[in-house]
Amino acid sequence: MEFLPQGKRIKKIRKQLRMKQDDFQDENMTRGYFGMIEVGTRRLNKKTAKFISEKLKARAEEIGIALNIDENYLLMSEEDEARSFCEDKLKSNPTEEEIKEVIFISENYSLKKVKAEAYRTLGDIRYKEFKFGEAFINYSESADVCKEINEASLQCYVNNRLGMCKYNELDYEEALLYYNRARQSAAACKDSEVEMNSIFNMALSYKRLEMFDEAMKNIDSYLSMINGREDYNEKYVLANILKSNCFEFKGLIDEAIDILETLVENFEDIIKKDEAFIYSNIGLLYLQKDELDESLKAFSKSETIRMENDECNLSHTIIDKSRVYIKKELYTEAIILTKLGIDLATRYNDNNYLLKGYYQLTEIYEKLGKNEDIEEVYCKIANIVEKGNNFYEKLKVYLSLTEYYIKQNNMEEALKYLQKSKKNNKCC
Repeated sequence: MEFLPQGKRIKKIRKQLRMKQDDFQDENMTRGYFGMIEVGTRRLNKKTAKFISEKLKARAEEIGIALNIDENYLLMSEEDEARSFCEDKLKSNPTEEEIKEVIFISENYSLKKVKAEAYRTLGDIRYKEFKFGEAFINYSESADVCKEINEASLQCYVNNRLGMCKYNELDYEEALLYYNRARQSAAACKDSEVEMNSIFNMALSYKRLEMFDEAMKNIDSYLSMINGREDYNEKYVLANILKSNCFEFKGLIDEAIDILETLVENFEDIIKKDEAFIYSNIGLLYLQKDELDESLKAFSKSETIRMENDECNLSHTIIDKSRVYIKKELYTEAIILTKLGIDLATRYNDNNYLLKGYYQLTEIYEKLGKNEDIEEVYCKIANIVEKGNNFYEKLKVYLSLTEYYIKQNNMEEALKYLQKSKKNNKCC
């Protein structure tokens, strides 16, 4: 893409319209003066730019060409034209190739804010494709530029997104660092949307780290921030689902069920995705109480809704539902469901439920004495956790493999994974 100085830009358009310099002569404009504007020896002012733009548009209309220019366009510098082109491109749902073109232009013309926006846009595309590692790299590029130019508003958003990438890669402690940065910077620049989202995301991470009191504190902060919003009901529902999860992990099962059933009864316009989430959680809670029929009813409602409205989270319902069949000792049905859930989790790069499904398979295979299958699944788990930085998950799988190989009297493999667990602990 070529961006030109004012005079060359005018000359290019004039020639495209097959106009001569003489066509711009009048009582206030000589041919010679116009020529000096084109070669850049005379500065263009707003009045003259308006005169020239009107002449160009009149000629374009005469020959049936739509020409969308005005005096402001003619007055642009090369950098201004490049910036305008890039900003328009980023607003128009660009492809990856178009974003890379914008990044190239931004580097050539030192358009640092544009460069930060371009990397952020590319990160958003990667994130939506569930390519969290690639998205993290793009967001990091954006964050670096934001820091350099002190672009606080965009940096808030990007830090929250960096946390989301780490969360999806199971690195909850690292996610918390980015969420906290996002929260602090958002509060400083009064970006309540990012501040609110980062607080909710911190609660999610604390829950994953089993720091339930910290999670509850952040939920309460989040609830206080959503008062008066148009989307209050939607956000209230999500916050209370998370609160129910915390009660569950603290062993307060009846309180957790009460929260969720109250939501279903009192909120008629619950978004379908949220409704499916609620029923899936209710299914898990009844499962813990060994009320298996109630559990299956709830899971079936969630499954029906997610098949139509939320396929990317369908793996959650299916993998959790298969636990009912494990409790009923219907292991064939449990294996079929769990594998289906694993396939869905793989499709959407959902590492949390991918691991949950694999661990569940090892549990079933242990009950059935299928040692070769157990080894195969543990190796798949190891491949997943070794790609990330979640030391807890690595330690868990290394120790599980150590124990497995000891039981199989395979001391060579047991020693290998024991050494990996020790190395992992040193990294911690």
